[in-house]
Amino acid sequence: MSSICLLDFPVEIFHRIFDYLDTRTIIRSLRCVCRQLNGIVNIYNRYEIDLTLFTKVQCEFILQSICCENIISLIFSVDFKEQSDKADYLLTILNIQQFSCLRSLKLLHVNKNELDRFLPCIINFSLISLSIQLSDFFQTASLSSLSTAITQWKLRKLHIFNGHNLIKILPWPVDCNLNHLTITSCTDQEYRSILEHSPFLRTFVMEYCLIINTIPSVNSSYPQLTSLVMNYSFLSFGQLNSLLSLTPSLVHLKLINHTDHFSSLFDGNRWEELIQSKLRLLKNFQFCFRHTIRKLNSTFCTNLHSIIQQYRTPFWLDIKRWFVIADCIMRSSILFYLLGKLFDNTPRKKWKRYFTLSSLNWGTIFPVFTNFIVITLVYSIIAPLMLLISGFAFGLFYIAYAYTMFYVTDFPNDAGGLAFPRAIYQSFTGIYLMEIMLATLFFLAQNDSGSQSAIVEAIFMCVSIAITVAVQYTMCTSFDPLTYYLPIDAEEFSQLDIPVSGKFGITKKVTRILNHRQSINDSDSVSTVDQAVNEVYDNTMENAYLHPALRDPKPIIWIPRDNLGIAVDEVQKTEASGMNILMSTEGARFNDKVNIEIHGAPPDHMPFTETNQVRTRF
Repeated sequence: MSSICLLDFPVEIFHRIFDYLDTRTIIRSLRCVCRQLNGIVNIYNRYEIDLTLFTKVQCEFILQSICCENIISLIFSVDFKEQSDKADYLLTILNIQQFSCLRSLKLLHVNKNELDRFLPCIINFSLISLSIQLSDFFQTASLSSLSTAITQWKLRKLHIFNGHNLIKILPWPVDCNLNHLTITSCTDQEYRSILEHSPFLRTFVMEYCLIINTIPSVNSSYPQLTSLVMNYSFLSFGQLNSLLSLTPSLVHLKLINHTDHFSSLFDGNRWEELIQSKLRLLKNFQFCFRHTIRKLNSTFCTNLHSIIQQYRTPFWLDIKRWFVIADCIMRSSILFYLLGKLFDNTPRKKWKRYFTLSSLNWGTIFPVFTNFIVITLVYSIIAPLMLLISGFAFGLFYIAYAYTMFYVTDFPNDAGGLAFPRAIYQSFTGIYLMEIMLATLFFLAQNDSGSQSAIVEAIFMCVSIAITVAVQYTMCTSFDPLTYYLPIDAEEFSQLDIPVSGKFGITKKVTRILNHRQSINDSDSVSTVDQAVNEVYDNTMENAYLHPALRDPKPIIWIPRDNLGIAVDEVQKTEASGMNILMSTEGARFNDKVNIEIHGAPPDHMPFTETNQVRTRF
């Protein structure tokens, strides 16, 4: 059995392998293996060189190692400090005239003057693809040399980036053989002008489609275009309808459109009508319509569900087999979605995660800052400057948390004001440690003769420790009773008859709020969901000093509706039992995959108004 090694393969196989390798690997690795591979590399004539990946010395080495006639693609953007003019580098050092077989050229960060000097030197080349990235986005001077080169070369592909008002700076050639065109920005006038002068254009890609205020009626058609890509636009459905009506032969269409409000752009029925009447040949339709929601509300899920239903018709699913999804991408962490999948197993939990503000957990916030205070006080012994830095940091924290409390977070639970006193008491730990360490340092301080030199200061610190203990004991004995119990003087003050006077018009009824008595028992509870919603927090201020378990109403049990009617049957049985337990299935249901879907707020949800202080009891 004969053995075959790699070197026995035909040269064409090696060249086909070289097509998938980079130039550095071919020149610096394969060429040095053996003489046979060296010869195969030397006759390889399909080099694609990206000069942006090499330094100036490496570029010169690679170009000396390769015959210039073997290079078919070149990417050039030389930003060497010692070579300010890129055109000089191309014309002198690279000697671009030697690249006679060049078929693809990409020039990055070039200006008009460099193009005018460079393009006439390669006007006799047979380029097929040309890419130009202009250094000045707001180029105003005419690029006549580029227009002449497009006609002379008979280009098939043209990419122009950072070109603003392309038609104004580039006189579009009358006889243009382009098949593929990519530009940065385009208006409807430029779009029409390009199509009129490009009878062979098949693919048109625009990165930005500028906002158009008025688009004239369709007077002509351009059937040559079969692929259109608009990667960023703010056009309405009517404007898109006018533009797409110009190209009835489209086979591939890609649209990425942004809008500030829900409009007919999201209407699947109108898109279905447009495609059936004007884009009958369309086979591949990729689109992404984005809408930024400034304020998330409970009706958003309903709107999202109604939108996606328009794309579930036989036209989209059976005839075209285009599958459309609608999603709400919230700017939050991955944990937001991960935790929801793992722990949100009830309608109320799902609604709270998506439609309510986050809350501040005082039990985890205060310990962080008390530790901060302790560390600051302890280290201030050896670095007093830390007191100023910490003071500045606490000022920034105050501004941040003040904004957060007013505009970002909510306070569904009442801590009764117990967190702040605890944080104050824990801060005394830092004071004790600072005083003990200072007293220790003073006792250990010695002079040159070896005797103690700070006895007085140490005694003063010991006295300070005793004073601190006395202050903390006084605070505890004075304020702890007020923290856990209602003061007697507040009860006595509520008995006074104060006449209506002053800016706020304080009435006798308001002054007797604390003295209000209301029997709380199950017999007085409401019996229907509507009654519960209407009577929620009616007497919140009158019962302000009661424990939340006594003053807050019973929550309504919210369960999702199912197709078998089990949830409805359970609600009816609970109501018939007479146990005064309210249940509802409104706004939640199980879908076909037995996942909970939310279509509204909980039945006992109360929106915030000026007269209904649900969340601002204090």
